[in-house]
Amino acid sequence: MTDVAPYHVPLAVPMMPLYGYDNCEDASKDFGYMKHLYPEKAKKMMVLIEEECDKLEYDGSCMFDEYPDRVYLGKLVDKIYNNLNSVKESSLPDNSSYDNSATGYDNWMRDMTEVLLYNEMLERRKRYRGRKRWF
Repeated sequence: MTDVAPYHVPLAVPMMPLYGYDNCEDASKDFGYMKHLYPEKAKKMMVLIEEECDKLEYDGSCMFDEYPDRVYLGKLVDKIYNNLNSVKESSLPDNSSYDNSATGYDNWMRDMTEVLLYNEMLERRKRYRGRKRWF
């Protein structure tokens, strides 16, 4: 009788598929398609978000820390949000008496920026970990 240890599985075969995908390429393709379906304003926001994430995509970056620093991420969100003038202006209704501070509209836009940034970082972290060698 021979005992077969579970760690003798070839590395090319995942022991548990990633969210039902057979490989990372399928997951990446699906993620790209879903980003393509974003509303136009979100796509404009994603341009700036992707530029900032491109700057952070290197070994040792805080983006790939086990627990990224919340204060640093907040500053990054503020930086991106402050550069979103064209999106913010196109989002305002034609009513000239519209008051941003009273309705919390600016907070909503900043929150949306933060969610999109974290989502993009999550995808890049997953891709980065998939490229790392296991030995």
